[in-house]
Amino acid sequence: MYLLRVGRKGVVVLPKELREKMGVKEGDLLVLEEREGGFSVRAIRPLVVKVDLERVDELLGEERVLEESKFERMLRHE
Repeated sequence: MYLLRVGRKGVVVLPKELREKMGVKEGDLLVLEEREGGFSVRAIRPLVVKVDLERVDELLGEERVLEESKFERMLRHE
């Protein structure tokens, strides 16, 4: 359990031990949720997505072919 003090403008400082334990660094975002009889605080972790750039290029190439084909059909019908 940690004892925190609310300072000016509602500023609360998390103890260093807790920040290190939870991996919270300066600039990180935290979510504070009101609970019955108190609060719950948790860190927001960024969603890391791995992208296969070769697959992206392949999909973009396929999309380009489809769009060119659609454009050619539009020109022929006008």
